[in-house]
Amino acid sequence: MEDILTKTLNLGMGAINFTKEKAEKFVEELVKRGQVPKQEASNVVEALLKRGEQETKEIKGVVGRWVQQALHEAGVATHAELAALEKRLAAVEERLGVKPEPECAPEECPACACAEPEPCQPEAPPTDQ
Repeated sequence: MEDILTKTLNLGMGAINFTKEKAEKFVEELVKRGQVPKQEASNVVEALLKRGEQETKEIKGVVGRWVQQALHEAGVATHAELAALEKRLAAVEERLGVKPEPECAPEECPACACAEPEPCQPEAPPTDQ
C-alpha cells in the first residue's frame, strides 16, 4: 500500500489538488482494483490529504522565497523600508518647518484623474496642437 501511495503522490504534486471528495473517489477506485484493502481506505484518504497539505505549505514557502528574492533583486522596497522613509521624511519636514501636503480621496479632489483610493495624481493640462 505504501508503494501505491508514494507513486500516487509523486505524480507531479497530485496530492495538492486532492479535495476530500477526490481523495475518497480515488481511493475507492484503488479498493475496487484490489490495490488497497477496504479497511485501509480511510487511512489512505487521510494520508493523501495530509500529504497534500504538507506539499501545499512547502510550495507556498518556496514560492514566497522566490518572490521575495525577485522583489529584492528588482529593488522593490518593503513596507518596513517605506515606513522608515516616511518617518525620516516627516522628521525632515518638521525640522524645515514644511507642512506636508494632505492626501486626498478622489471624491474630494476635483483635480484628481484617478479612481483609486491612492493619493491622487492631478490631471495633466491639455496640450494645444
